[in-house]
Amino acid sequence: MSFDYDTVRIAVDEDEGRQLVIVATGPIGIEYVGLWDDMIVEGATLSDDHPFARRCWSEIEQRGEAAFDTGSPARNGRRFQTLDVEFQDGSGLRVVAARFEVEGDDG
Repeated sequence: MSFDYDTVRIAVDEDEGRQLVIVATGPIGIEYVGLWDDMIVEGATLSDDHPFARRCWSEIEQRGEAAFDTGSPARNGRRFQTLDVEFQDGSGLRVVAARFEVEGDDG
């Protein structure tokens, strides 16, 4: 996983040897809890309404920043989804962002 101001990238190696990269544009929150060893994905969901997204947006509103645009056109749309990934060991990753796309390696 890597992230910068306007993008979060999560690389996933599939059993077949193919790599997928999930690209989240316009992130407003990342939560990565309980990381310990191998990160084998047990499951993942993408939702339009998630408690973590509401918490992230609430923090932004409480600071008085929600009324102002940012340098991120995606974030300025003020509509967010949450990617919730559960790993086999019970740990998890959550990313709240304006847009999610999957880039595939067909090689």
